[in-house]
Amino acid sequence: MRDEATFEKTAHAPQIIGFRNRLIHGYDAVDHAIVWDVLQNKLPRLKAEVDSLLG
Repeated sequence: MRDEATFEKTAHAPQIIGFRNRLIHGYDAVDHAIVWDVLQNKLPRLKAEVDSLLG
């Protein structure tokens, strides 16, 4: 279940859900370089955005 108001305020929310689904259901086809890039470059921005929404 998701909070639609927060979902609408979150940049790239559909892509985040798609990434999660790929990790969960397509683990045999996951490109580790892409996962590492997301962790290094995109996760810090997402954390800041979520902190802002919650705070």
